[in-house]
Amino acid sequence: MQKTTHLLLLDDTGARLVLRGEAPQPLPPPPAGPAQLARLLESTPRTGWRWLVERRDEYAMPTTVPLARGRDRHALLAHQRRKLQLDSPYHCSLNLAQRTEPRPEEDVLLCGLSDAQSLAPWLAVFAAHPGRLLGIHTPALLSAALGPRLPAPGDYRLLIQPGENLLRLSCLGPTGALHFSRSTPHPEPLAAAGSEVSQLLRYLRSQKTLPAQASPQLILISPSAPGPEITASLDGISEHPLHHLSPQQLAGQPCPDLASLFIQLALDARRAPDLRPTSLCRARQHQQLGQALGLGAGLALVSCLSYAAQTYWSSLDLDEEAARLQQQTQALEQQARTRLSQRPARHLSPEQLGRLEALDQRLHTRQQPPRPLLERVAEVLGQHPEFQLQQLEWHWPPLATTNGGPTPEHEHLQLQLEVSPTSATDGQAIDRLAARIGNWPGAGTPRVDMGHQLNGDAPPRWRISIDLDTTNHGQP
Repeated sequence: MQKTTHLLLLDDTGARLVLRGEAPQPLPPPPAGPAQLARLLESTPRTGWRWLVERRDEYAMPTTVPLARGRDRHALLAHQRRKLQLDSPYHCSLNLAQRTEPRPEEDVLLCGLSDAQSLAPWLAVFAAHPGRLLGIHTPALLSAALGPRLPAPGDYRLLIQPGENLLRLSCLGPTGALHFSRSTPHPEPLAAAGSEVSQLLRYLRSQKTLPAQASPQLILISPSAPGPEITASLDGISEHPLHHLSPQQLAGQPCPDLASLFIQLALDARRAPDLRPTSLCRARQHQQLGQALGLGAGLALVSCLSYAAQTYWSSLDLDEEAARLQQQTQALEQQARTRLSQRPARHLSPEQLGRLEALDQRLHTRQQPPRPLLERVAEVLGQHPEFQLQQLEWHWPPLATTNGGPTPEHEHLQLQLEVSPTSATDGQAIDRLAARIGNWPGAGTPRVDMGHQLNGDAPPRWRISIDLDTTNHGQP
C-alpha cells in the first residue's frame, strides 16, 4: 500500500520534481530527465505519483452529444473529440447537464492536453511501473476543488488567474463544477483581464454554457491586490463587485503564488478528475483488484481458523464431560463395594454368582464413557457446520431386577444432545442430522423436539434423544 505521494510538475519551461515537504527540483530534458525519474521510482517502491501539467495546450471545451450510456457514450465522446481535433490520450469528460426535451441530450465538458508527443517520454517511465501513477491533473481541473473555499456559493463564478505571461479564466457552475476554462498567453495578464473576461462572457452566453440573464461573480486570485485601473475595468462587467483572494487565503498556509497553490491541490487530490490514459487506469484498477482479492483471502483464512478453533474447544468440552461422568461412576462403585463389604458373608449359589458376575460386567461397562459414540457425534457435527453443539449428556437407566436378582437380558443407553442452528435452516436439516447420529447398531428411532431458549433473541435449540440397546452390541 502506497503511503507517500510525490509530484511531477510539467510546464512550458520543462519538468520539475516536487517531493512532499520539499522545494521543487528541476529535471533535465529527455532522455536524461526520464532516466533520472525512473531511478527514483525504483528506489522508492512504496510511493505514489501525480502529475501537474501547466501548459498552454490545455483545453476545456463544452459540447453536446446524444444521451447514451456505457460503451455507446464512450464512442460518442471519442467521435466528438476527433471531430473537434482534440483526439489525445490525455483526456476526460465532465457531465454538465442532461435533458430529455425536445430530445435526449447531454452537455459535457471535454478536457485534455492536445500535445501528447512532448509528454510521451515521461509517460513511458510510469508505463514501466504500473500502478504508480495516481493521476494527471491540470490547473483547470483543480479549480473545481477551490469551489467550497470561494465566496458566493450557488452562483456562477468566474476565476481570473494571472500567471507568468499567461491569463487563465475558469468558469464554475452553481454546484462548483467546472463549466469552461481557457488559457491566453499575454505579456501583461492583468492589463488584458477586462477585455478577455468580456469576450469570454459573450462566448459562454452564445454557447448557452452561461444563461443569458446570469451575472457571474468575478474572483481574482493573485498574490497582490489589483490596482485601481484593473479594478475599474473589471467592476463594470458583472453586477457583483470584484472579489480578490490571495493563494495563501485559499491554501490556509504559506503559499507565495498560484503555482504553489496548485501544487498543494494536486498532492492532496483524491477524487478529482484526471487525464490518465486508459492503459494506466486499467493497471491501477488491476492493482486495486489484486489488493481486494488478497484481503478477501485473508478474511477467509481467519474465518477457517476461527471455525477450527471452535471445533477444537467443543471436542475438549466433550472430553471434560466424559471424565466427570467417569469420576461419578467410580465413586458410586466405591460406595457399592463399601456397603457390600459391611454386609455379613453368606454362601451364594452358582446361579447367583453368575448373575453377580453379569452385574459386575455391566457396572464395568457403565464406568467407561461411550467414546466411540461420542466420536461418531463429533464426526457428524463436523460434517454439518450449520449446527453448533450446545449440550450433550447420556445416562444409563436403573438396572432392572427381579426377586431373584438383577436381570442382564437388556442393557440400554440414553443419549441426549442439544444443538442450535448457525444459519437459516429448514426442518428437514435437523431430521437429517438426527438420522446420521442415530445410524448406530442397536439405536432406536431418534426423537427430535424443540429445546428451550435462553432469551428471546437467542436462536432456537433442538433436542435429539436416542435410545441404544447395547445388550448384543457391546459398549457404544
